[in-house]
Amino acid sequence: MDRLDELDAAINSLMNRMEIVERFLSKQAQQTESTLVYPFSDPPNPSIKFISVHHSASRADVDRSDVIAWHQNNGWPAEHSGYHAFIKATGEIEWGDMDATLKYIVGHQNPHTLGVCLAGNFHPSEAGYTGHPTPAQLKSLREMLAIWQSRYPAAKVVPHKFFGGTVCPGDTLAAWLEENYAN
Repeated sequence: MDRLDELDAAINSLMNRMEIVERFLSKQAQQTESTLVYPFSDPPNPSIKFISVHHSASRADVDRSDVIAWHQNNGWPAEHSGYHAFIKATGEIEWGDMDATLKYIVGHQNPHTLGVCLAGNFHPSEAGYTGHPTPAQLKSLREMLAIWQSRYPAAKVVPHKFFGGTVCPGDTLAAWLEENYAN
């Protein structure tokens, strides 16, 4: 084999390896592509400055209706109860209301904040700790935050405790947010 044949064989081998890598990367991209669609046709709410992430501080098998009932038991009016979105342990997203709907979720910044809540208790030192959010919850959260960030590029993604007076959304979810959304 002369030098050109060796070079040609090396190039072919490299091209075959590159094709394998490209197929792998394409498969990975397909697995992470989101099919999540924002369910409302409302225009972006110009007052939104924050996207606040919460945990239900409860069992992991709750849903949005449970949280709404808890909020209403605290005396909050029905139209301000719950969150803009709720993510069940299965990763299923239960959308609440349009972005312009005021929710009682973070105190003094409620008019400027979208809120999402994940089912579970992610604070290790609290009774009823359920561990980390499920991979399905984190996948849905990432997809949902991508939609909201595309609607509100200047909005800061923050844990509920950013506003003070709480450990919500628990240390494990707050650490994940810090790792993935620190500004």
